[in-house]
Amino acid sequence: MTLDGFEWDDGNWPKCAKHGVSKAEIEFALMHTPMVMPDRSPVTQEARFNAIGLT
Repeated sequence: MTLDGFEWDDGNWPKCAKHGVSKAEIEFALMHTPMVMPDRSPVTQEARFNAIGLT
């Protein structure tokens, strides 16, 4: 998977911010080989992923 940028909007940023991390920390973790796996939540039909990385 290759990332070419980030799109922070009113829908996705508040969900991330509630965990106490900054946009810079999230972007750093995603740009430095995170472990990525499919999201197991049955709530949505779109392809979604979870990522775990270090900052």
